[in-house]
Amino acid sequence: MYTSTALLIIRAQVHQYGDRFVLECQDCECREGHFEITCSPHECPLVETTCDEEGFYPVTYISSEDMCCNKTECRCNPSLCSNSPLNCDPGFQLNATFPEGHCCPIYTCVPKNVCVYYNAEYLPDTQFYENCTVCECLSSSLEVRCNPVKCAAQCDTGFEPQYNSSSCCPECIQTQCVLNINGSTLLIKPGESITRDCTTFSCPSSGVGFEIGVSDIICPPFDEDECRPENIQLSNDGCCKTCNKKNGCKLKTYLQNVTSENCQAQVLMTRCEGLCETYSMYSSAANEISHTCNCCRDTETSIKSTTLLCQDGNQISYMYTGIDQCGCMGTVCGLPKTQP
Repeated sequence: MYTSTALLIIRAQVHQYGDRFVLECQDCECREGHFEITCSPHECPLVETTCDEEGFYPVTYISSEDMCCNKTECRCNPSLCSNSPLNCDPGFQLNATFPEGHCCPIYTCVPKNVCVYYNAEYLPDTQFYENCTVCECLSSSLEVRCNPVKCAAQCDTGFEPQYNSSSCCPECIQTQCVLNINGSTLLIKPGESITRDCTTFSCPSSGVGFEIGVSDIICPPFDEDECRPENIQLSNDGCCKTCNKKNGCKLKTYLQNVTSENCQAQVLMTRCEGLCETYSMYSSAANEISHTCNCCRDTETSIKSTTLLCQDGNQISYMYTGIDQCGCMGTVCGLPKTQP
């Protein structure tokens, strides 16, 4: 054990003779026999610290191990790094690595899990359209496979394909009305109509639509008793009966043997032939039955000439009256003969 004579109390700390200690940043020694201490300046360890690696800078501070000495260390400040991030191409992404003992990152471009097509990135199994082709990013190989866009084979009846700059495929535009009747398909142009079974189907004019209008043909009143059977005709559409009263008298041609002065020839001549309207009806003014008669006769004639061949071989000119036009003209009706 230490005796009381072997101890020295300094600033409430007990030191044994021969002890060395630091006091107020001085190296001190408790010397035996003198009841005193001797001190000299505290010596700090000489450590040379250089921050040569890029991005590091020196920082000096009081050492936690020796409060009387300073300590210098290199600290990292990325803003001091000279290298800048890279601009990676499509399909690559920026990657930064920090090797041990380095402050500044090392930048590299590493591949991404995408397809690249015309400098655009597409995720695997993604479909997209490009210049009228449908493309797909294959997940197995990260390659792009493209095929032409499939368009409809043809347009329906009454429709026609029309192209425009904003579409890859033609658009089917209706251009005609479509009529399905009796198992058949008929096309009607805008503004036109057709008749089937005495029913008229009409297609509206362009720009109005393609809804077909339907209307039944209405025939004018007709009494068969007032028309001769031979004058009864059907209208052009075959739906209505009409009485062709004025078409009975017509100009017709025939061959006629002409003889004059032992000379003769066959001449193509004309005649009036046909039926004209004749009827009887009560007249209140005459208080009796009145009769109206018309005959088919010439209404216009002209002098014509022809050549006759004679028996002696000579020819002569022959003049005759020819009929140019026929018509129904009124005439006096003959009275029926009375029975004896």
